Amino acid sequence: MENLLPLLLLACPLGMVAMMFFMGKGMKKSKAESPTTLADLKSQQARLDGQIAQLQESPSESPQPIPSGRR
Repeated sequence: MENLLPLLLLACPLGMVAMMFFMGKGMKKSKAESPTTLADLKSQQARLDGQIAQLQESPSESPQPIPSGRR
């Protein structure tokens, strides 16, 4: 039982380090897919503004899914 105590005390910190490592790898991949230029960001903003205006003009009982525009 005494040999098991240090392992139990290290389980949580080691698990947190592993989660941070894998989450960090996922963040690097998602940054590559996001728009990086000002023109890309402005076109994305214009598209989203149009979708917001469309939703505000025609309120409905059940929300309709909006395509994200990702390919």
